[in-house]
Amino acid sequence: MRLTAALVACAALMLGLAPGARAAHYYLALGDSLAAGFQAPPVKPHAGYVDGLYARALRRQRDLRLANVACLGATSATLMSGDLCSATAGPQLQRAVRFLRRHRGKVSLVTIDIGGNDIGAACGTGLSVTVQCARSALVTTGTNVSKIAHDLRAAAGRQTPIVAMNYYDPGLAFWLQPSSRAVVPETLSIVDTLNRTLAHAYRSADVAMADVATAFASHDLRHTTALAGHGRVPVAVANICRYTGACLTPQNNHGTALGYRVITRAFLSALAKVGEHLRGRIDA
Repeated sequence: MRLTAALVACAALMLGLAPGARAAHYYLALGDSLAAGFQAPPVKPHAGYVDGLYARALRRQRDLRLANVACLGATSATLMSGDLCSATAGPQLQRAVRFLRRHRGKVSLVTIDIGGNDIGAACGTGLSVTVQCARSALVTTGTNVSKIAHDLRAAAGRQTPIVAMNYYDPGLAFWLQPSSRAVVPETLSIVDTLNRTLAHAYRSADVAMADVATAFASHDLRHTTALAGHGRVPVAVANICRYTGACLTPQNNHGTALGYRVITRAFLSALAKVGEHLRGRIDA
């Protein structure tokens, strides 16, 4: 899974990465533990997709600065009202809007992932989550994320690339337990509803979407591949085990180093499309 040179170049342009550029620019990131870079064992700081995007950007623009205000455990509600990381600095959204206004025209990229913790906060985790509870919780998620997206867009302006992501399904790990395998279609349904909710909210504010669910082949239960210790399993199951710690004991739903690289590539693909969109808008 390699990006073509053209795709990398296009994404680089959207990051404001003109070789030799001297003006200070910024990459602003916000969201939950995925944006914070929390990694499945071995736990390693600064190893998430944000750090991958920033490292790639820094190779082309040495004065690019990263401002990452993400917080572990953040939900769409706490991103607006305050979480464990906001005691002195204030809620993420408030900090991000203030940063965008202060550096308007100098922010080359904004990324966000939020909403993945909303269902757990409202409905519990694991086998206790029901489709009915999840769908009820996601009504609030849709309202919150729409406000977040519109506030970011208003503060950033129309020309600043803002890219969000959808989510993979850690529940695919249940496939490895014959007694729990039947719940996999239900967990996929819940994550699909979450991702549709996010897509609608972000689209309303002209925020692009990195399709992580597709990058993880979350629905490929038909084709199989070898997974160490389990024989042949569906591709979607193998990917969730390789790209996250969802199949470990104890379970860790965050990305592995490989998983974060896959997420980074999904963001770069979305950025390339943003570049085409903005060029079309300018040329119109």
